[in-house]
Amino acid sequence: GDVEAGFNEADVVLERTYQSSQIQCTPLEPHIVYTKIDNDRLVVHASTQVPFHTRRIVAKVCGIDENKVHVIKERVGGGYGSKQDILVEDVAGYATWLTRRAILYRNTREEEFIANSTRHPMRVTVKMGAKKDGSLTAVYMDVRANTGPYGNHCLTVPMNACSKTLPLLKCPNMKFDVTTYYTNIPPTGAYQGYGAPKGSYALMTCMAEMAEALDVDALEFAKKNHVERGFMLEILKSLGEGREGTVVPVGSCGLRKALDEGARMIDWGTRESTKSSDWRIGKGFAMIQQGSGLPGLDHSTCDVVMNTDGTFMVHSGGADIGTGLDTISVKCVSEVMRVPMDKVSILSGDTDNTMFDTGAYASSGTYFSGNASLKAVLNLKEKVLAEAALQMNVQVDDLELQEPGEVVCKSDGRRLPYSVLSHDALTGVGRGQLVGYGSFVTNNAAIPYGAHFAQVAVNVKTGEVKVQQFH
Repeated sequence: GDVEAGFNEADVVLERTYQSSQIQCTPLEPHIVYTKIDNDRLVVHASTQVPFHTRRIVAKVCGIDENKVHVIKERVGGGYGSKQDILVEDVAGYATWLTRRAILYRNTREEEFIANSTRHPMRVTVKMGAKKDGSLTAVYMDVRANTGPYGNHCLTVPMNACSKTLPLLKCPNMKFDVTTYYTNIPPTGAYQGYGAPKGSYALMTCMAEMAEALDVDALEFAKKNHVERGFMLEILKSLGEGREGTVVPVGSCGLRKALDEGARMIDWGTRESTKSSDWRIGKGFAMIQQGSGLPGLDHSTCDVVMNTDGTFMVHSGGADIGTGLDTISVKCVSEVMRVPMDKVSILSGDTDNTMFDTGAYASSGTYFSGNASLKAVLNLKEKVLAEAALQMNVQVDDLELQEPGEVVCKSDGRRLPYSVLSHDALTGVGRGQLVGYGSFVTNNAAIPYGAHFAQVAVNVKTGEVKVQQFH
């Protein structure tokens, strides 16, 4: 659209600037790595969100091929974005490769603060125009990000301050500018939310101020201007990851339901009183959206093996960092194959024994790695039914899977347990090991929506803040 024309149409124009601070991710477990040589190969035991990127970068630093590097993602004691970067694995790996000696390296908490990634401090200016009836006519965002000395994620994090906020609004005229500055503060990088919270803080606060200026209810103002199913997100064309983005319509959108439910829970519109003249109580909300990985960039793969006793082994490239991703993959297999979860085991994030996955970041786990696991087990299901049809001498269409793990012939009721099927498949008359493969990529954004509601008490003399309700 044309933002200048939009501002000229507006009855009220506001321009506000908001500042965020630098914060360290502070996972309970600092960055830690153990490296050793095994059979003339470099083995890296890492607390990482990105095992395959770790392998690639460590191999490059050491000047060796990737087949000489084995990365094993151990249990991760918190990452929040900071373990998306390769910050200690390359140094320890290089030293081990040169000296042939094992190394255990662990950051101190001080080193976490001064030598690892932190949240980008940002200064966000929002200029907003609206008519008296509450319709937005134009929105402009100017994002200025302090990336520190190295520029980790210096394009994508500030871009997300716009790409995860502006598409919330069905405003016809929108524009943004992003500028990144290099300075001598401690390094910045990825931090949970990946830029979106700063942009959301600025845009939602400006919307609240605009509602006040128009003398309209902030919640009704938001309802009038938020996107709905089918709205074309033209702004996404300018919000790609370093390249032109794809314009898509809004698919499922739960914003209205989230706003209505949050308003009910916090009793929106009712003023809360207090006996003390020092305290004031207010209510507020924010609309939010996030992504589900990076469409057109991220890629996840998985295989699911039926063992000889009819149990299952999942090999997922995904990196569970405490989010429950391994459980999601196991549940996919359990549900499709109609077996209890304890009949399914999983190995994930091991570059020698699992296929490629871009890693755990950008809320991609369930959508990308989970869908790879789902596609793998659906592929396995087809192969199981085909093998059962061969062994039972019936058509595939006459078979179905049933609990607790068997193939049943619908026409005559015969049952073939997985244990017998898998054992016989590995004899001289079978078709061999039953393995399903799954590879997941997509251009669909799969945007999740939501809303936060808070009731906050503020001491107007001391500045003390108490969060009384949060939904």
